[in-house]
Amino acid sequence: MTSSRLLPLLGPVLVLYLAVQAAAAGQLGLDARLLVMLALAMCTPALLLRRRDDIGVRRVASLGSLAALAFTARLGGETLFGELLFAVATCAAAALLVDLALRVPDAPPAIARLQSVVMLGAVVTGALGAAASLPVFSLFGETILAPPSFLAFPPAFGLAALGLALLLRAARRRLGSAPEALASNVWALTGTVPAFLVGLLALFRALRTGADLRDPRELLPLAVATLLLLYGHAALVDVERRPTAGKATRAAAATLITLGLVAAAAPPGQPRLPADAPSFARAATLFVGVAFVLRRGLALATHRVLAPHGGRLVDAIVIARASIGGALGLEDLAAGLLGPLRAAGGEATSHAWLYTLAPPRETRVDLAGQAITRSGELPEPVVSALLAAPGDVIVTPDLAARVVREPKLRALVEILERWEAVAVVPLRAGDELEGCFVLPRGRRRTSLGLEEVLALARLGREAGAKVALITARERAQQRVGELARVRDRQAEALEAADETTRRLRAESEALRQGRAASRLSASPVAYAPAMRALEDALAELASEAAALTLVAEAGLPVDVLARRVHARSGRAEGPFVVADCAAVLGGEPAAALFGGGARRLPGWLRLAEGGTLVLADVPALPVEAQRALAEALAVRTARAVGEAGSYPVDVRVIATSRRPLREAGLDAELARWVGARVFVVPPLRERSEDLPSLALRAVDRACRVLGRPTLGIGEDAMAALLAHDWPGNLRELQHVLERATARAAGPVLRRGDLPILGAPLRRAADPLAGSWAEVERRVLERALERAEGNKSEAARALGLKRTTFLDKLRRSGVEDQPRPN
Repeated sequence: MTSSRLLPLLGPVLVLYLAVQAAAAGQLGLDARLLVMLALAMCTPALLLRRRDDIGVRRVASLGSLAALAFTARLGGETLFGELLFAVATCAAAALLVDLALRVPDAPPAIARLQSVVMLGAVVTGALGAAASLPVFSLFGETILAPPSFLAFPPAFGLAALGLALLLRAARRRLGSAPEALASNVWALTGTVPAFLVGLLALFRALRTGADLRDPRELLPLAVATLLLLYGHAALVDVERRPTAGKATRAAAATLITLGLVAAAAPPGQPRLPADAPSFARAATLFVGVAFVLRRGLALATHRVLAPHGGRLVDAIVIARASIGGALGLEDLAAGLLGPLRAAGGEATSHAWLYTLAPPRETRVDLAGQAITRSGELPEPVVSALLAAPGDVIVTPDLAARVVREPKLRALVEILERWEAVAVVPLRAGDELEGCFVLPRGRRRTSLGLEEVLALARLGREAGAKVALITARERAQQRVGELARVRDRQAEALEAADETTRRLRAESEALRQGRAASRLSASPVAYAPAMRALEDALAELASEAAALTLVAEAGLPVDVLARRVHARSGRAEGPFVVADCAAVLGGEPAAALFGGGARRLPGWLRLAEGGTLVLADVPALPVEAQRALAEALAVRTARAVGEAGSYPVDVRVIATSRRPLREAGLDAELARWVGARVFVVPPLRERSEDLPSLALRAVDRACRVLGRPTLGIGEDAMAALLAHDWPGNLRELQHVLERATARAAGPVLRRGDLPILGAPLRRAADPLAGSWAEVERRVLERALERAEGNKSEAARALGLKRTTFLDKLRRSGVEDQPRPN
């Protein structure tokens, strides 16, 4: 009967059939209120079965059908069929009500055996009720008297079933029901309590005063109670209404108490109501206001009495939700969240924690309400439990009850009991677990109700979103700080790079000009006609971009002439690069010209881009390099060695040679580019007019190098200089005067200070001529001459230790030579 799918559908049909039959016989006495209630009871099965087809819904639908049958049979008159149907329907409904209390929404094992006892009582009571409805009859010649036609059999059993169902549902917490089942039981209790009280009062009236339960006035309270019973059980099987059970019950209790007090106060106050309409309106308004205030006060009272744990945790959650909204940091969030929750436990010394996973931190609130954050890992069993059931609150008493059946939960339960925690609430932001907070047990010894669990879950979601926002902001600030530090480091590196670039540019410029920087910028000495003619010709060609060649003997400073051409040209702001073609390593002439190669050279053409490139001793380049250079000058582009891309060539080339180009073996194509304008630099022997000025300039430079006061040149010394033909040209002149300056004892150079001009000079000849020992000896002598005999100074000039320098002097025999006077 309890699991039948047919009864919920056949019940309304049978009710309609009985109602029509009784109405046709004139025995149906229904008023409008009973008709409405009967219709609602009949509609209960159809409304429930449209929602969901499970065992709980079918049983509640069957309960509605049986209640409608019992009422219809009771109102249908004193017929045998009606009496039998009333007895059977009432007992079946009572048994079904107890069966619902045993199995829906959960079935605690401790009370499962009561089902057979209840079913037996329903059968016996139904049989006695049916037998009481039978007339007197004879059996085997004996007159059989039916039991007294007393209506107490089925109604008493129904009332007892109501009391038993009420007891079973009230004891659900002690029977170990989960919070979801406890919340659903609240709905069933909401309907069962008034039904039991109304039924007890009706049965007492029937027994004491003999009231006729067929009277609609007597059935009306029972019908109201039955509808409340059906409504409570319909909400019982509705999963979506579980979260609102506690609030709805407390609101209903406050409303019913208010209505009861208002109804009790209405009759005594009715004679005192004023007769005139304005006064009556004011009195009615005052009455409604008092009722509203009373309802508010009763709502607070029922909340404190009926809410789980006196409503303290629910109220603390409301306070916490309002507090965390304005939290700007993790400490503010923890203080606003954990403070009210710890106070709800009733013990100020209980601990509450908030954990975050990324980064792993632990935040607790001390007795003064101050939040303290430190690094802390959440235990692995807690993390696993939170990840295994996303969004679910971990309730310690519920887990402790499952430890016997699930030993794997023991480690988690031990941690929670060590924390003295009643629950662990996950902090989630969407699908991501941000951490959790631990709810202290305090003085509480009961588990959490569904209302509290759902409120904590909602609080966890809101706090989780706040934690995600705070941690994201912290990570963003940390990232901004890191970026700021990186920016500062990059700015410092950029500043250092700029400084290095400026220094390298200065050093590069100094290296390009070499030690001759001041010499290159010195004013020209051109008193000789040949030299003046050359200077004028070069001045006229300076503004042109065409290449030119300077042919000069060894010892002539052709770079000085090239520098003056560069300074007078449109490329004066560009680089001035002097490339010694004779010094190129044999394996990389192309790399020296165009860049690249094994050493990743920048290349002369790139260094001189936008300026002037002086190719000193250009015939010294290999023929292949000369041809490549001619091609680059022709197409105005070049490509570095080992690279695929090319770059433009924008330089003015000034070539130098010690011999005429025809005699030097220069490549014909390159000679066509650089040999269009060739100028021969006059040797020093053809510039006797320039020699005095050049000699004075050389002496001045020697004095500055040697650190001596400026010397003059005597007439005898000048005559000797003019008489010499200077095969080494200006380089020989500078070397001779440098030695003479070093040897001079007075303020003027004399003929005796000059070396023998007819003999070949060591510095005028090739400095690398001779054996290694001879070259080393000349270097040591030159260092001593420059240091004026100071061996320590000479050693420092050569970059040698003093002991090493002295050893080389002894091995070379230099120290035994007397200094020239």
